[in-house]
Amino acid sequence: MEANLKTEEDFKNQVLDSPIPVIVDYGAEFCGPCKILAPILHELLEGKADKIKLVTVDISECEDELTTGHEIEDIPVLLLFFKGEEKSRSVHPKREDVEAMIETALKL
Repeated sequence: MEANLKTEEDFKNQVLDSPIPVIVDYGAEFCGPCKILAPILHELLEGKADKIKLVTVDISECEDELTTGHEIEDIPVLLLFFKGEEKSRSVHPKREDVEAMIETALKL
């Protein structure tokens, strides 16, 4: 089960300090495309929890710094982090974008 981040402290602990790659899923409960993306993420990440971590940020429930500080202007957005650095970003990702991000994460 993924963590739902609400603060910059959560982000630091769960993402920046993670020893494995982390996909950060920015979305919101009211967002239709976000609801479509969630099951795709879970399907494609099944069996990979020891290699890639998934965390979520609901923009309607988090500190403003979690969105403005990471330049989130639209949702859904996926960010890939490894060793404290953003490695890739996908705005309005489609299945093939998620697959590519996971493939990149597995190579890190």
